[in-house]
Amino acid sequence: MKDVDYSKLLTPQEVAQILGCSVGTLANWRSQEKALSFTKMPNGRVYYPESSLKSFLVEVSRNQRPNSKQIDIVEILDTHRL
Repeated sequence: MKDVDYSKLLTPQEVAQILGCSVGTLANWRSQEKALSFTKMPNGRVYYPESSLKSFLVEVSRNQRPNSKQIDIVEILDTHRL
């Protein structure tokens, strides 16, 4: 099991707001084992390590298509103080 920095965990609501998607989309990604790594606590709550979100944003920015809506990773990180 990976070491988790519990001081830098984000809720699904926080991640959904940052990514501009729904909490349901994140739940679908979890069930399909896509995209972001997450931690499920013994109480059943799900959290996303900040490092996982950063890695995901870097990967998405690298794989953008030329005519797609461009993601400004620096702006996202600054806006959300990540």
